[in-house]
Amino acid sequence: MSKTFARDATGLVREIGWFTAMTTVMCYVIGGGINLHSVRDFPGAGWGANIPLGFAIGAIPAVCTAWAFALMATSMPRSGGPYVWVSRVLGPYAGFLASWAWWFGTATAYGSLAVWDVWFWGLCLQLAGASTNSSATYDAGTVLANNPVAWIVVGLVILIIFWALAILGVDIYGKVLNAMFIVAVIGSFITMGVYAAAAAGGGEAAMATAWNASPFGNPTTQFYYASYDQVMAAGAPGWTAPFSWSATLTFMAVGAIWAYIGYTATAFIGGEVKTPKRNMLIGLGLGTVLIAVYYVTISQLMYGSVGNFVKAYAYCDANSIVINGNSPSVKALLPTFAAILVHGNPAVAVYIAITGAIWLANDIPPFLITSSRTLFAWAFDRAFPLRFAEVSDRWHSPVWAVNLTAFLGILGVFQTTGEDMGVTPILGTWFAVVATQTFMDVVMMWTGCLTAMMLPYLRKDLFEKGAAFKIGPLPLLAALGFIGFIANTYVLVVSAGALIPGGVPVLMVWFTLSILVWLYMQTKNREMGIDVDTIYAEIPPE
Repeated sequence: MSKTFARDATGLVREIGWFTAMTTVMCYVIGGGINLHSVRDFPGAGWGANIPLGFAIGAIPAVCTAWAFALMATSMPRSGGPYVWVSRVLGPYAGFLASWAWWFGTATAYGSLAVWDVWFWGLCLQLAGASTNSSATYDAGTVLANNPVAWIVVGLVILIIFWALAILGVDIYGKVLNAMFIVAVIGSFITMGVYAAAAAGGGEAAMATAWNASPFGNPTTQFYYASYDQVMAAGAPGWTAPFSWSATLTFMAVGAIWAYIGYTATAFIGGEVKTPKRNMLIGLGLGTVLIAVYYVTISQLMYGSVGNFVKAYAYCDANSIVINGNSPSVKALLPTFAAILVHGNPAVAVYIAITGAIWLANDIPPFLITSSRTLFAWAFDRAFPLRFAEVSDRWHSPVWAVNLTAFLGILGVFQTTGEDMGVTPILGTWFAVVATQTFMDVVMMWTGCLTAMMLPYLRKDLFEKGAAFKIGPLPLLAALGFIGFIANTYVLVVSAGALIPGGVPVLMVWFTLSILVWLYMQTKNREMGIDVDTIYAEIPPE
């Protein structure tokens, strides 16, 4: 056994090519962020928020940080990514604390995503039932979309499925993820085409016609909620709210940034990526640019075509407004309105809804894979019990690290559903939960950008091992890091301000626990005669 690292080799295998490196980033990011937050964040951010603008502004820290992380990943392509870089540049505990915060936010969000995915499958069944006049199918969808017990049960099933997938290793993981990605991309192009056609066909007038003819706006159907005009009248406080910079920036700093988080995903699995100097730039850099273009484009197409109705219905849904004795028929989600626009073609409508469900399901494997590799990296550096650095000889995956991360995801399932079961979650309301997870994640982005600024100067030896591009005498990495650091500082402050008092003690306990774990492991290492300083003077072996 190595007297520094846990072993002389990680046991991980470089099996991830450029396409999986890119789909890992895009699948990690595209999902709940765009399909949920683009419609459901108004109550927390403010009804005057301009969602496409929020996504466009949020793209600045996302793209700059992604490219900074991509460049650092070419220098130190190791599992745990940012933890390794920060600990080798800013100091061992700085890297551990930042990644400790990120791991908590990401692993619990993994459970949240499993629950939110149930909403989308519920929407699929509701649309299928309404389109085919099947009350049984519609009712099954309503249970999935609205019943917290169903969220827990089905959410846990989804979590367990992807838990097993993560244990099977990155080769199978990549094949499954890439297939799901292709299916989702096709659906996204269809969704954008539907919104573009609505804009060309009259915008709000097209939405009014489609809604009133749909099962949800037609009083002769069993799925009736209200007419277009009734929804617009009841939801007037939502769609008539004037533009607000404050609301837009709040959405950007919480909802949009949460939607972008994950653009650094491939960095965390750097020890399993082939040809990292090329594939990291494609995966992190190009992947994030494509995500930003997609977010701004699809949200602008939706709000530019039928946005008034989207905000009106979202208001009714958020406030459970009863009209004609009925509650809102389906949840307000980005695919909802595109599906209604083409309700006359049930197959297309259901496929659009399925697209949202698949994108959200796509999030889950990268969340679990990247979180577990951070845990693995701690253990490999002896900052966590060595058991979590163990790798399966058959699957080449850190099984114990995957298991512990999945367990935290199970806690995330119950945290997410607590509010809707009449039990106030320990982190607060739904928006507060997102704010907390955003804050925890951005701690890593902020620290990573600070590392990018310092790396070319403090560890020139490591900087020159990667893509050491320069603009004149200025390292490109330092410039990107500076922009990302300033932008992420703003996001960190705003997301911290969105935390509720009940969530602050939880974070204090979690950060205190990091100190205790760190001190215990370092004391144990020194008692065993391990040269701790040597560990952090070099990057881990492959």
